[in-house]
Amino acid sequence: MAITGKYSFNAYLLDEAYAVIGRMNISESSAVVYFNVYASLSAYTMGNPPVSTVPLPMRYASGDIPIEAFEAQALNTPIFEGFEKVATEAIARSEASTQSLGASILPQKTDEKTA
Repeated sequence: MAITGKYSFNAYLLDEAYAVIGRMNISESSAVVYFNVYASLSAYTMGNPPVSTVPLPMRYASGDIPIEAFEAQALNTPIFEGFEKVATEAIARSEASTQSLGASILPQKTDEKTA
């Protein structure tokens, strides 16, 4: 799941911000959950970096499903006021966008028969 809504940061307002859980540090009864906030669903699906990462301290019970519990709690914070739950979309990445700079500057393998 993901959450979407209006998000304000550094005097900017994003009308269609899209937030997903980036990482979680969970202990027995609490957690710090880092929400990655993207400018839009499109920015997220294209693999753009988040415009903001928001750490939120949260309650956690071992029987809870972490992502669902954390998103529900996030929706009740002033930071994500007015956001709503939506299905998480898949990120589209091209082969070129996933290559590291080092790998992209290495010579490409050639067919030994034509070399």
